[in-house]
Parts: sequence; C-alpha cells; structure tokens
Amino acid sequence: MIATDENGRLIVESRDDIPSFADEDEERAFWDTHTLGGALLDGIGPMEDSFLPQSRPLTKPAPIRFGEDVIARTKGLLRAENQRLRDENNRLT
Repeated sequence: MIATDENGRLIVESRDDIPSFADEDEERAFWDTHTLGGALLDGIGPMEDSFLPQSRPLTKPAPIRFGEDVIARTKGLLRAENQRLRDENNRLT
C-alpha cells in the first residue's frame, strides 16, 4: 500500500521513485500530488551553492503607454484606496 500524508499526497520514500521531468509544468504536476518522506528528507544534507542553477528573473520589462485619462483615474482610485486603508488603520488602533 502506498502511504499518503495528511493532505492526501503520495509519500516518496526513494529517489528512484522521482521521475525525470520534461519541463517545469510536468514537475509541478508531480509535486502537487507527491511529497518527500521523512527518511528521504533526513538523508538530504547541505548542498553547495553551486549545486543550484543561477536564478532567473520572473518578469520581463515591457514598455506600455497609457492615456492621461487612464493615469488620472488610476491615481484617483489609488488615493481613495489609500484613504480607506488609513481610515481602517485608525479605526483599529
């Protein structure tokens, strides 16, 4: 019988049970339904910094232009939200 954790995920007890993944989506799908077992976690020691790949930015800059009316409306909405948050903070303190 395959053990599951309290969230219903399958517990991986051996590195041999972890497949090679074609891409991050496939890996994410696997880890959504699986978790590492205690014995496997205990066997993992510290790793050298060079073990992990260089991190990459999660976003890309993209120039975008807005009309003056959109900017003015956005500023108005932000001012109103800022005031609402200040009022809420004052009410709570």
